[in-house]
Amino acid sequence: MTDFSVGPGVQQAMADAGDEPRSDEQFIVLREGNKISQTFGRDATYFWIEADNRTNRVPFEGEVPADGVAWDPWEEQPGQLYDWTCSACATEWTERSVGAGRGSDVYSNREQVVHAIGYPSNISPALGLHDGSGAQLQRVLAEQAGLEMQQGWLSFDQAYGIYSHVVGLGSGQNYYHWVAFRGAANGRLYIANSAPGYRGIWNELTRADWDALGSWSCLWSPS
Repeated sequence: MTDFSVGPGVQQAMADAGDEPRSDEQFIVLREGNKISQTFGRDATYFWIEADNRTNRVPFEGEVPADGVAWDPWEEQPGQLYDWTCSACATEWTERSVGAGRGSDVYSNREQVVHAIGYPSNISPALGLHDGSGAQLQRVLAEQAGLEMQQGWLSFDQAYGIYSHVVGLGSGQNYYHWVAFRGAANGRLYIANSAPGYRGIWNELTRADWDALGSWSCLWSPS
């Protein structure tokens, strides 16, 4: 088996779960005192959070539906460079996750998505995404990935049922931030979050988080 470079915190979390590494431990947030690493295991993704000195394990269930759009929940989600581009970041991650990425450079891809959304008429530094329903993101995903995304304002239970077997993205009105959904399991929604730590949200959403940060405009692929 290939040897991977993994720190002791992640090693212990994998051992506790009976898992094995499938990548090196890589830092996705490099802020001093608040670093966050990501490591892929056989059965889950592991995030080590320096501020708390703890490791979060993110399992996935139902990520490749038999009769719908297959996606890769393991796709990485690097931190965003600008605080107004979260919708572009979530859209770009969704494109990559279904095999319709624009190139090998995530940050270049995001710039392309910003312009595809429509800069500055539909997305801008002053307002972020102008239409919070996500209509422009629906259009971009249809054009780039061939995804005819559905849109709705979902409860936690509705979102949990949908994202347990299809890919999508969403934003809460009190969150003012777009994330993509990796999957749902163990009573949580697991997210690809380009701003980990914003509003206290890292890589998952609980029912309490959902209710506090809603209401939620959600997009999801047809099943």
